[in-house]
Amino acid sequence: MIKKRLNKPFPALELDIKNTFYLSLFFGIFVIFLLFLISLNVSDNDYNFLINIPIFGLITFMSVFIVCFFSPKVFKKFFDSQSWTVFKQIIFSFVNIFIITIINAIFVYYNNFTELSFFYIFLMNLLQTFLIGIIPTIILTFWVEQKYYKKHYKIAKEQSNKITNKNKLPDKNTVFDFSIGKEIFKIESQNLLYIKADGNYCTIFYNKENSINKKMLRSSLKNIEDKVKDNEKIIRCHKSYIVNMNKVINMTGNARGYNFFLNETDFAIPVSRNFPKSLLKKLN
Repeated sequence: MIKKRLNKPFPALELDIKNTFYLSLFFGIFVIFLLFLISLNVSDNDYNFLINIPIFGLITFMSVFIVCFFSPKVFKKFFDSQSWTVFKQIIFSFVNIFIITIINAIFVYYNNFTELSFFYIFLMNLLQTFLIGIIPTIILTFWVEQKYYKKHYKIAKEQSNKITNKNKLPDKNTVFDFSIGKEIFKIESQNLLYIKADGNYCTIFYNKENSINKKMLRSSLKNIEDKVKDNEKIIRCHKSYIVNMNKVINMTGNARGYNFFLNETDFAIPVSRNFPKSLLKKLN
């Protein structure tokens, strides 16, 4: 039961520099506020702790910002948005707490707040930080997972029938020309399943003689999108995917977002979380 909950999809950490800044600022202010409440009970001789509360907040801000902004760029495989789970989110949160603890311990030790050894200071900081942060972190993670799961599941359920009903309407068959240079490749829209971007290449999945085939082309997804934009059934549903809506038989939702399922394959095609709010309106 616990293992199943930990392996549930979780909204991936996809933050630009602006949102990373605001997230880090929130945690920095939260730490200042929390330490200020604790300081109300300190003795008159503990002013060193009191006057350095803003520094602890700054340490938290900088640590969260650096880890959240650079980690997904350095460890791309681990932070893959399509494999991000509750377990990974909790581990990532604990790593943040651990790094903050180390920096705080270094700051306390080298500013002569105490005669204790660095190792003892580190252990005390680690214990205090985890006692304060571990339970709220786990509770918040599971709460966020349930919140987004219910939201996305509801939207997916509402839109699934609209998508399939719309797909039952006849659609004019067109021929797409994806030829590049001397490489000639054309395909009818009724045979196109979906297109996946992978770096400087795109893989086109299509149906031929009742079997799924694929063709890799050296092209950006934007160039491919421009060639199919006149067909309202061929939609870019994700930063890395274009899908033929005539082939979609179901839409599902989880905390991470949405997925399309096609009648020719059981592969789940990820859908941008903004898709139901914008592009889906064209299909209803």
